[in-house]
Amino acid sequence: MRISHILASGVILVLPFFAHADSICDGGTLVNVSGRLTTINTSPTRQAGQICVTLTSANGKDVFDQCGAILGTVLTSNPATGLSTLTHTAVFSDTQSFTTKNDVAQITGVLAVDSAGVPCAFNVIEKITQISSATGILKAGAANITAVGSVSACANKNLNNFTLSGKACIKESDD
Repeated sequence: MRISHILASGVILVLPFFAHADSICDGGTLVNVSGRLTTINTSPTRQAGQICVTLTSANGKDVFDQCGAILGTVLTSNPATGLSTLTHTAVFSDTQSFTTKNDVAQITGVLAVDSAGVPCAFNVIEKITQISSATGILKAGAANITAVGSVSACANKNLNNFTLSGKACIKESDD
């Protein structure tokens, strides 16, 4: 697998954000996001796996806590800079889902090389700043979610792992 396609192997990163986190929730409720995801590379530009997400309200109540399926797709990649653009779609039970748009992943280091000395595993930081569509309690719109982890297309380890943290919006809530 080429380095340019490995970038998308798990999650999500975009660099600019907002002056005030509260401003991202137009007509919604701001929540804290935490979670994890694990995927495998199903092709040079696709990843599939599991995502577990917890959304916590300002008063500390978990308003969403589920695991589901996630599919990532690399839209563009630049091997010279280690930067890729992606989309992700996650589906949970009870008709909960979301799709992201213009996620950016940045390689931050090499973790492993193959038998020929070619890098095949990397540290990656990704950011989600736009949820393009959502169902259930989830809300489309701006977000500020960072994923920190690793991607690997090494022959002995086709596995990508990330932890998630940040802010997003849900539909209006009294919590």
